[in-house]
Amino acid sequence: MITDREKILAIVDNDCLTPSDAVILLEGDGFFRFSKAVDLYKRGMAKKIVFSGNIIDRDYGSFPFEEVKPFILEGGVPEGDLIHEGVSQHTRQQAVEVVYGEWLEEISSCGFT
Repeated sequence: MITDREKILAIVDNDCLTPSDAVILLEGDGFFRFSKAVDLYKRGMAKKIVFSGNIIDRDYGSFPFEEVKPFILEGGVPEGDLIHEGVSQHTRQQAVEVVYGEWLEEISSCGFT
């Protein structure tokens, strides 16, 4: 019998990437997530990167946007294609802000539909 976790992994692992309006980079996990976001951006998967979160808890791996931003820029992402969603304080808020946040207007002219 296959577990629920194995079902989800099978779906995620076999999902095909398609271009999107933005790559959502959730704050946390130290400095490890940003490189994947930059890679997706550079592969043309999105025209913007949205850094979501405004928590400073270095022990947990949540570094402020201003400390992660230089690495993203050095990776080749122009500053104009980087958006900071700075309202959220935890993962649930990140989900809400990513779906309903004011920053959405900044990507409305990206060209993806």
